[in-house]
Amino acid sequence: MDEDPGGDVEDAIEAKNIEFLNNVADYIENLHAPLECPGLAMEPRDHQYKAVGIIERDMQDKYKALLIGDPPGLGKTLISLMAAVKVAKKA
Repeated sequence: MDEDPGGDVEDAIEAKNIEFLNNVADYIENLHAPLECPGLAMEPRDHQYKAVGIIERDMQDKYKALLIGDPPGLGKTLISLMAAVKVAKKA
């Protein structure tokens, strides 16, 4: 009788997929949750907090890249600075 040598790998992948699907609702909700950024002299707008959360999430991705394509005047510079400060504090 030949055993499938990939069975353990397939079982592990299936378990990871099930775990992801069980938590996907929380993951999607967290995509839109604003994150705090203590120590700022001004109060960022909600969309800027959300953007920092998206940046933090995308930095966990294998490509570690994100394009902020907001129109002029919506605070892309502040978003970038907030994200940079958060990364520096973690290092």
